[in-house]
Amino acid sequence: MRHQLTFDARKEAQLCLVQAGGWIAFHHQKPMFVFPTAEEKQTYLTLLNANVDAVKKEESGRRETMEAHHDFLEMLAQSE
Repeated sequence: MRHQLTFDARKEAQLCLVQAGGWIAFHHQKPMFVFPTAEEKQTYLTLLNANVDAVKKEESGRRETMEAHHDFLEMLAQSE
């Protein structure tokens, strides 16, 4: 039995696929992520979730930096 998930075009998802031991196959002319065992499928999901969390954390840090920069520019403008 093969363990499949729908295709995810994001580069991060495809890197996690390779790390988990999966591959891309076609089912009814649609790309699918395929894993030989349920364990490797679960490994993929774990890797992908960790990757998504890291991206969210990075985006949150960027947003905070941009907000702090904006506040700093407002203070400068008011002091002039």
